Amino acid sequence: MSKEVVFQQDEMPLGDLLDRAAANYPEREAIVYKNRRIDYAEFKQEADQFAKGLMKLGIKKGDHVVM
Repeated sequence: MSKEVVFQQDEMPLGDLLDRAAANYPEREAIVYKNRRIDYAEFKQEADQFAKGLMKLGIKKGDHVVM
């Protein structure tokens, strides 16, 4: 039986939520799209790479980014 984890939106930033989910449930599915399944560990790794790329472009913490 899987246990659902629910956080209130204003409790913590999205990045912190992802860090927590990846630490606690690294092999659980985070994203399912068509035939691709991504677990929380992979999702965190991809998000970290994306963040590093933004930082290389000069984006800083607190800057607004449209995705």
